[in-house]
Amino acid sequence: DINLLSGSEVTPSLFPVNKLEAEAEIEAIREAYDNEYWRVDLALRGYNLDQILNNLENAETQQEFDEQVYTLKKITC
Repeated sequence: DINLLSGSEVTPSLFPVNKLEAEAEIEAIREAYDNEYWRVDLALRGYNLDQILNNLENAETQQEFDEQVYTLKKITC
């Protein structure tokens, strides 16, 4: 696998998601972004908040989870 930001080769992380921290992060995202303004803003950009939250909840490795959080923060910041 290649890191698209740095161009360096990386090995995928096989560490499982820390469920306690993941649940707290998902809840924080729900509190911050689960409102009409963000739903419309994300939809206009071609994203679905429910799908993003679903991907976060179903992430099996910490790397998958972190990539989803990074994507959401990149979109919203």
